[in-house]
Amino acid sequence: MITTYCTNNYYRWAELFLKSWKTTNDNSEKICINTLNFDESRIQKLKGMYENLIIANENMDFKEIYNNLGMTKEEFENSRHGVKEGFRDIGKNRSVVTFFASDKRINSVLRTINEHKEEKYFLQCDIDLLFRKPIEVIKMDYDAGLRFKLHRQYECRKINIGFMFLKNNKKTVKLVNDWVDVVNSVPLHKRDIKTLNSKLWGQYTFYQAYKMNKLKTFVISDSYFDNRYNDKSVVWSANKRMWKNKTRNKTNTYEFLKAEHENNICNKGVCK
Repeated sequence: MITTYCTNNYYRWAELFLKSWKTTNDNSEKICINTLNFDESRIQKLKGMYENLIIANENMDFKEIYNNLGMTKEEFENSRHGVKEGFRDIGKNRSVVTFFASDKRINSVLRTINEHKEEKYFLQCDIDLLFRKPIEVIKMDYDAGLRFKLHRQYECRKINIGFMFLKNNKKTVKLVNDWVDVVNSVPLHKRDIKTLNSKLWGQYTFYQAYKMNKLKTFVISDSYFDNRYNDKSVVWSANKRMWKNKTRNKTNTYEFLKAEHENNICNKGVCK
């Protein structure tokens, strides 16, 4: 089973996620998208795109969140828009993205695991990915497959959490529970997300949980989360840092990846 998380701000990425998976991979694979504040029309549209789709939608008012962060509703929504376009380090944008990309996403992983105990494994993915080729990292003789960068100085950059394989067993269930506990151990407004060591809170907390557990792991290569867009790569990530002659924002990245799917990948597969 694939598990991912998507707010209503990222809806367009959910469509591209499903389309590109359907074009390049096994359509019998279950996909669970944990959504936030999706209306019924969007839920039904996504369900019509992929037969084996499970949507777990949550409706949430953000008043408590923006009050705790000392923001007005307008400031919070402006930050959400900035995060949508990839601008994370303006004002309190980093705190806003930490809430959605850490608290909400990580709790959704645990919820998926608890609600689908019959599944043999989980591929935990970012929603803003483009699948370009068949996935071949399902290795049931390991507990987990991770994108290790242990040579890096800062703890929040030692393991990338945008794409990972988790075998469904006691070890990985404990890992995810520990991850949630570490995330929740510090209130959102008190987290040290300005220092380079813990700036990427989701990855920082995952590394803390990883150190607490003894897992049999294998290394997932960068070709499964490529932000340099090499043609041989299996998955392209929307976390591209620089654009030539274009404004650096997620809309440009989306249009680029969408065109790659429509113009190149579909020529090799069957787009529906």
